[in-house]
Amino acid sequence: ERRPQVLYDGDVGTFTSANSFAVSGNRLGFLARQEGGVAEDSSFVWVNIRTRVVKSGQFNVASPENSPSDPVAPDAEVHFAIAPDGTAALIGSDGQEQEVLLMRALPSSLGKPRELGSSSTGDIKLDSIAITRTTVSWSTTGGVRHTVPR
Repeated sequence: ERRPQVLYDGDVGTFTSANSFAVSGNRLGFLARQEGGVAEDSSFVWVNIRTRVVKSGQFNVASPENSPSDPVAPDAEVHFAIAPDGTAALIGSDGQEQEVLLMRALPSSLGKPRELGSSSTGDIKLDSIAITRTTVSWSTTGGVRHTVPR
């Protein structure tokens, strides 16, 4: 039997949208945006299509009340890969500004993004992101492969 499931629900008085849908293993991932008032937030979300478990974590928080610990990652275009344990590796891009990020799977959510690499010249190939149990890797447009420990 198929039943509908809420994957992401925005706050009252905000406009919520979702994009960058892609399947990675047995998980469907996407970027959820919430806009309203003076705030604009993005969260990365995945749902396990077999178990229906959903995890999300804030990816970009743009608000006048931001604290220094709030994530502010480029989010105009996002590509990702999800490891078997649910940890996500992402490349966020706002044109030339790009960041490679890791969001660890926690018991009930995804952790804050941790920067693994960046570019201010737009030379990271967005579709090159990969994750294993121990490493995250990506390539540049010049063919250089970067691999770092998780």
